[in-house]
Amino acid sequence: MTEIEGAGGGPHTIPPLRELVDLHERLALPIRPAKVVAVALNTRRLSEDEARSAVAAAAAETGLPADDPVRFGAARLVDAVVGEAKMQRIR
Repeated sequence: MTEIEGAGGGPHTIPPLRELVDLHERLALPIRPAKVVAVALNTRRLSEDEARSAVAAAAAETGLPADDPVRFGAARLVDAVVGEAKMQRIR
């Protein structure tokens, strides 16, 4: 579990990212199968070094490309989505 600062300033506990990825994919199933292919982070309140560490940790934990698209650009995330879309067309 990870603690994050909530909108009201208080801490909120969130499950590990891998669990959130699995949860999202399971919740989407009744409507349409959905595969999480990347993780976008909001590192606004972190220092540059902390933000880069958080991105690396998210990628390591999930095995997926991760980045903060506002702070560092969206190229990794876009590449993951486009790559998955191409794979879906091949299948």
